[in-house]
Amino acid sequence: MSTNPKDRERTKFPRMKLTPKQRAFLVAYAKCGNLSHAARVCRTERKAHYDWLQSSVTYPDAFKQAHEEACERLEQEARRRAMDGVGRKVFYKGVPVIDPETGEQYVERYYSDALLIRLLTAFMPEKYADKREVSQKIEQIHSSNKTIQIDVTTLPLELCDMLLAHMDKTKKQQPVLEHKPEGS
Repeated sequence: MSTNPKDRERTKFPRMKLTPKQRAFLVAYAKCGNLSHAARVCRTERKAHYDWLQSSVTYPDAFKQAHEEACERLEQEARRRAMDGVGRKVFYKGVPVIDPETGEQYVERYYSDALLIRLLTAFMPEKYADKREVSQKIEQIHSSNKTIQIDVTTLPLELCDMLLAHMDKTKKQQPVLEHKPEGS
C-alpha cells in the first residue's frame, strides 16, 4: 500500500464519481469536521460544498460518509480524553517541577468526567439517561389527558418501572364493589 497522501485521497471514496476538488474537500472535512476549514485547505469557497450538494448525484452520499468519519473522529477524541486523560506539565511559581528520579518535568494527567458521562449516556441511555426528562414527558402526557399506547416489550425495565410507578401514583382510587354470593 502506498504511503503517498495523494494515493490515499484517491482511494478514500473509491466507487464515487467525484471531481478532484470534491474529493480533496471531503478528505479534509473528514479529518477536521469543519466546512470552513476544509474549504480553506482545498483553496475553494465554502459555498462550493452547498452547490455540490444540489448539483451532484454522488456528492451528497460521499459527504454523508465524510461526515460520519468526522463524527467518529470526534467520538474517538472524546473517549481518549475521558479514559486516557490529557497530560499537563506541572509548574510551581512559573518554574517547571522536575522529578528527581527521572530528571523529567512532572506531568499530571487530567480526565474529563463530563465527557465520560456523555459517552455513557449516548451508548447506554437505558442505564445512564437523565430520568427526569422521562418523568417530565410522562407528566406532560398525563396533564394533557391524552391516551397513548406503548409497546412495553421494547422499553428498558427501568423505564417500565417508572411508568408503572407514575400510573399507580396518579390513578384515581375508585370504590371497589364486592359481590357476595347469596346465602353466605
